[in-house]
Amino acid sequence: MSLKYSLLLISLILSISMAAQVNELEKKNADTVMIYNYIEQRPSPGFDLPAYIAKKLHCHPDSSEAINDQITLKFVVNEDGGISNIEVRKSISQSCDEAAISMVKLMPPWIPGRKNGKNVKVWFFLPIQIDWQ
Repeated sequence: MSLKYSLLLISLILSISMAAQVNELEKKNADTVMIYNYIEQRPSPGFDLPAYIAKKLHCHPDSSEAINDQITLKFVVNEDGGISNIEVRKSISQSCDEAAISMVKLMPPWIPGRKNGKNVKVWFFLPIQIDWQ
């Protein structure tokens, strides 16, 4: 076998091996679900969010002092508009945090975010102003 044919054979074997590795990587990435921060269409509530918060949030701070502060929640709006992965990013008190998380868990479905014409999971930050006298 000439050197030319040996190099061609080695090149062909390496190409097939590399293609198989790339294909395996694509399969692994297809199973990974992305949660986006920036997309073409942000998720939005399909309802009056300020009115919902005013009606459903029952926050009673741990102390009797007046509070004029903000809780910030971070959560995922899923492809179907459901809410998951709720986190408190800025806290006022444990009782207010728990009340805010409970309120978000009970929210009606949102209009999901879209990327390339498809519904996708998107992180959403929700600041909630608390004025307790």
